[in-house]
Amino acid sequence: MKLLRWLVWGATGIFWIICVVLTHVRELPALPGPDYDKARHYLGYGALAGAWYLSYWIWRPATRWIWLIVLITGAAYGALDEITQPPFGRTCDFFDWLADMGGTLTAVIGMSAIAFVVRRFLTPAPRELVRTSDRG
Repeated sequence: MKLLRWLVWGATGIFWIICVVLTHVRELPALPGPDYDKARHYLGYGALAGAWYLSYWIWRPATRWIWLIVLITGAAYGALDEITQPPFGRTCDFFDWLADMGGTLTAVIGMSAIAFVVRRFLTPAPRELVRTSDRG
């Protein structure tokens, strides 16, 4: 289990570094057709928030406030990401941050639902404690 935690945290860290680099590159490679900037923000932050949630859940599965930790992390990192883009020739856009938060919130809701189902239906119930005086 410890190896799994390290692998998930490592993959999350690598993905986060890739996101940091890509959001500060002056010209991103573009696909032909319309510009889907807000969709990229939404999907990128959704994936990143999902990775954060999974990493924290594997590390501390009993924590009930993971959703809030991921939401605050997404809001803070999204704002920092937007604020630090102008020196790299990119624009700081409030609507990009809203798209970031939309993706983060969607991931938090989805991962919280998955965590609920796993806790409720897939995790075995703790065995009842047998008191020594009840033994016959």
